[in-house]
Amino acid sequence: MSDLEGAAPYDDGEERREKKKKKSKDKDKDKKKHRTPEEKEARRARKAAKAAASADLDGIISDANLDDDANEAGTPGRVTESTDSPGNTGVKSPAAKPKAAWGDVEKGSGSLRGGSKSKTPDGGYVKPGRTEAAAHARTVNVFRQKTGVDVHIKSDVLEPFDEDDILSQIYNECERRGIIVTRVTKRSKHHAVIEDVAFSMADDLEAMGVHVNKVRIDCVPDYGEFDKSQRDAAGPNYEPFPYWATGPKELGELSVGIGLYFQSLLWGQRVMLGMFLLGFFTVMTYVKSGMLDEQVKGGELTGLAIPTLGSVAWAHENEFRLLWFVTNSTWDGDDRSVMMGISFLECLLAVIFIVLVGWLSTEQKQTIENIDVSNISLQDYAVKVDYIPRDADPKEIGTHFARFGKVNQVVIGTDIDGVLGLHRKRAAAERAAETAEVRLAKAEYYAQKKENPSEAVHKGLAKLRERVVKLDDKVSKIMATIDQEMSSGSHGRSTSAFVTYETETAKAKCVGLYKPGNLYAWFFRPKKLRFKGHRMWVHVAPEGSDVIWENLDVIGLNALVRRAFAWLAMIIVLCVTAAAVVYTKSLQNSLPPSISCETPKLDGSLVCDKIWTTTGVTGQASKDVLADLLQFSEQVDATVCLREEYVVRGQWKGNATAYQGAASPAALYDANGAWTGGFDASTLQDECAAMACFDCVCKDKVMDVAMMYVGLASDVDGYKALCGDYVEGKMIEAGVSAFTAATNIVLAILVRSFAGFERHHTKSGRESSVMIKLFLLLTINSAVIPLLVFADIPKLAFVPYLFEGPYTDFTVGWYQDVGQLISTTLLINGLVYPMSALSKGLTPKITRGCLAPFAATQRALNALYEGVEFPLSERYAQLMQMVFTGMVFSGGMPCLLPVAAMFCFIAYYEGKYTILRASRMPPSYDETMAKIFWSVMPACAAIKILLSTWMFSYEHVPSYLNGGALDPATSPISSGSQFNFKARLDRSNAAICVFALVCLVVYKIINVYRKGLRAFFARVFPKGLVEEEEEEEVSMTPELSIARSDGIMKGLTTFLIQENPQYNEIVPSSATKSCGGPNGSVPEWEAAFAEADREESEAEAERQRKANERASRSLFGASDVQAEAAGEMPDAMKKRLKKDKNKSPGAERVPRRKNSQVAPLSGMDAGDDVVDFGDDDYYSRNQRRAVGEAYEGVAGGGLSAAMAMQPEGDVEAGMDADEEEEERRRRRKERKREKKERERADRV
Repeated sequence: MSDLEGAAPYDDGEERREKKKKKSKDKDKDKKKHRTPEEKEARRARKAAKAAASADLDGIISDANLDDDANEAGTPGRVTESTDSPGNTGVKSPAAKPKAAWGDVEKGSGSLRGGSKSKTPDGGYVKPGRTEAAAHARTVNVFRQKTGVDVHIKSDVLEPFDEDDILSQIYNECERRGIIVTRVTKRSKHHAVIEDVAFSMADDLEAMGVHVNKVRIDCVPDYGEFDKSQRDAAGPNYEPFPYWATGPKELGELSVGIGLYFQSLLWGQRVMLGMFLLGFFTVMTYVKSGMLDEQVKGGELTGLAIPTLGSVAWAHENEFRLLWFVTNSTWDGDDRSVMMGISFLECLLAVIFIVLVGWLSTEQKQTIENIDVSNISLQDYAVKVDYIPRDADPKEIGTHFARFGKVNQVVIGTDIDGVLGLHRKRAAAERAAETAEVRLAKAEYYAQKKENPSEAVHKGLAKLRERVVKLDDKVSKIMATIDQEMSSGSHGRSTSAFVTYETETAKAKCVGLYKPGNLYAWFFRPKKLRFKGHRMWVHVAPEGSDVIWENLDVIGLNALVRRAFAWLAMIIVLCVTAAAVVYTKSLQNSLPPSISCETPKLDGSLVCDKIWTTTGVTGQASKDVLADLLQFSEQVDATVCLREEYVVRGQWKGNATAYQGAASPAALYDANGAWTGGFDASTLQDECAAMACFDCVCKDKVMDVAMMYVGLASDVDGYKALCGDYVEGKMIEAGVSAFTAATNIVLAILVRSFAGFERHHTKSGRESSVMIKLFLLLTINSAVIPLLVFADIPKLAFVPYLFEGPYTDFTVGWYQDVGQLISTTLLINGLVYPMSALSKGLTPKITRGCLAPFAATQRALNALYEGVEFPLSERYAQLMQMVFTGMVFSGGMPCLLPVAAMFCFIAYYEGKYTILRASRMPPSYDETMAKIFWSVMPACAAIKILLSTWMFSYEHVPSYLNGGALDPATSPISSGSQFNFKARLDRSNAAICVFALVCLVVYKIINVYRKGLRAFFARVFPKGLVEEEEEEEVSMTPELSIARSDGIMKGLTTFLIQENPQYNEIVPSSATKSCGGPNGSVPEWEAAFAEADREESEAEAERQRKANERASRSLFGASDVQAEAAGEMPDAMKKRLKKDKNKSPGAERVPRRKNSQVAPLSGMDAGDDVVDFGDDDYYSRNQRRAVGEAYEGVAGGGLSAAMAMQPEGDVEAGMDADEEEEERRRRRKERKREKKERERADRV
């Protein structure tokens, strides 16, 4: 439990080793006390001799320098222990390169060998240290990194507010003081924490405090066990996530996709279990029918086939009641209402599921927004640009995009794919050479310790020296190949550009203009948005660590062809898995159908011992009888006997009395080797009887045959020859579900290779492709293929291997064979998926304990301390497959719902342990996979209703009849007896499902076109719909330079390839071309930004002038417009001012039209000039002032005369309209505020 509570899993053996050392020291002290004088003298002599030998050895090894590289730290030779200082535990691993170097891999740099701290400056070998490996693990595995301090605030004022409310209230106040706040967590009702505040800002925040609900609250920084200066100098603080207190929101700090996945798991376990409980009436009805004594005794439904719709069909066929509270046991027709209610309940559950999926999408969208606000990353500022010219220059790209905002940096990738493989080989060869040198140094040291090394020791040293030379030559050859490849001129062409803006607003403006994902906008791209004639494809950039640089040159037709081949390969894999299922099915069909042997024996319809006598027969006679029985049974298979209805649901229904006592035919085969027909050539009843007897005989002898297989018994009577295949077939039948589950694990490996062949630009894109393909493969392999293989559809028999099964409908036997197979497979998958993932997570701990003592270099030891990958795509695919299969078949097999809920529960806690305690830091997954999950899940409900329609309309399921009411609609789609939709939909159970499906389709159509419909009704009924005003979103993301300087950015801070730890040791810095960045701005970009800003201002002024001119022209003549432009009062305005002489002389407002949206002009100051418009007796001074200010607004370039005067309507009507509009606006705001409070309460 201590590991779960947060202890670092990488020092699990340190305490044990310390205890062992202490115990050894205590023993040495005891020995020292009891030493005799002779022993003490001998010990002193040995120490002196050892010291002399060590001095001579130092002189010998110092001359044996095995590495001439000046950049190396030294030469292996002297074995010393590394000093494990506690103060170094928070420092990055020695194997990690300093940021200043950024991993430049140039010719002859030897940076890889220098990266592993296996040598000291004085030429000695350093033994790898576990403390340094643990420090390295903290930097690459999942740990919470804090570069700042937590600031605590406590007050009773905090009680009614949640985290988001507190953050919104203090954000603007802190921003005005230059303090960046990104995350607030609430510890209790009156206690909140402002997390990870920069050290330079913590003192300011402590001094000023914060205001919540207009109440000042003191801020208390928490520096932990250090004081201010020590905490700042200690560097980043790494601490494990607490297991139980970490939820989806905290896991979202790792990446958005990780948090959404765990939120989906929580949703899945709650929804699946909740739907099972809501449909508990269905479950109890099925269980009651399946647990009838007659059914249990007959054994037609067993195991997971009992709580299915097949039990209802069996009870109705055998005239038993369904409900457990009905006393009489004879069916009298009342169960039709029960099944009608179950049909309605299942359709209602499907609708509820769709509603819950919608709720999940809304919640996750809010989660995405919350995570995005609390985590500032490079993605908030950057766009990715594809289809750029091959010779594009970063400065030119930046100049083009600076027109939309201030550009900070431009990074262009190059086509490094051709040389990346060579760089990887070079890196691997250098690591191997480094390891070989270290092993040689150790071997030479221990050889020197021996007085007379054996010949084998010298040979071993020679082999090690030869290996070092070979590896060095290999590195040199690879470097020469790289130089030759780079000098060929076929590399270094531009692929994609990453433009990083200074603000998030500028990025949003650029994305809005280029409309990512809009093919129409791309094809008709305006010339001013093109770069050198290239349309370019612009969209939001991924995280820096999410980019796969070697794939950036795969675009357009090349990418489409690759994806087409990947899908083709996936179809081939599906065919192979289908063939495997068909093969196992054929093995099952070769076995005799399992029947109840006692019943036909008692009623005399099949007494096997009277036809093929085996009782009391031994030796060769027994072998002859069993051989005849085997030959009869080989003429048919289980499918034929089931189709001919000699065996029905585990019961013998034929009559073999005519064959009892009959003599066996003289010849079972004719001269051509054809079967003569057995006892009766006109029927297959005798052959099916032989198959049934085959089953009964082998059931009794299964243990004897098993003893023969292990060699504990001999086959004297021939039962092994008869029942050997039977026992093997039964073992295969029992392992079909396990085989399917194992196949699913193999499919995950194959699908990942297919996605790698597609060469996506980002890891998120690659993982999304893996997710979709793996979900389809798992679902088809686990549920669809068994459904098709066991189906008997004559019209589709032309499809090879499919639709040749024994079941034409959802019969009782279908639930026993196929339904139980699907249920068992889902149950096994629900356990195998999380357990296999957990075993992968625990493997590194086991290998670390076994291999750590033998690690030759610090790099090798560091690798043992690194965690495993967290494959989010495979986990999402497994989640989708479990929920999809459980939901689709839940109408007929409702117990699949708790199986899916069990999987979500186990996967949630297993996944948390794996990612928090055994995984390396995952890539910055985005929300793409979560969006796929939302879009696929509603299809579960639709398919569930379709499948339930066919299941509930089976002829032996109780149902009311509609009396042909739907004949006009169903007659055209009927197709024979098997697909007689008319007869199916004439049953009320199916009609309810069809009605629910139609409602869902109509809702989907309305939802897709809701914006268009709303616009249509707004035009037809302008007063009927009230448009909600969208609040302007205020960006809470600081400028990029501020975020970098304060150290609050998550992930990489630039797109430079040398900053990416995955590439910095294997790819040279020339793999990317860049301009700008943290070191300074580019003058050309500044000039372009200023010019674009000036042009935009001029264009806006011109648009406003033209709008005013059009408004004036629509109300006045051209001459009046010219007079207005010349600064004179138009005649129409003078007439309007003199029109109404009965108006009150004290009016101070300019008359406005009713419903006008133009605000009145502000008043003029005293002493301003007022134009004399007429008789002073007719106009009061106040009236003249109002007219004058209207005119001054026109002459000064403000509102046009037409808009200022508002010629129609009266003053009182305009004032009433203003008040009504203000009241409507107030009510809208009140409704929105109440809605937000309700949503917040629901989330809580």
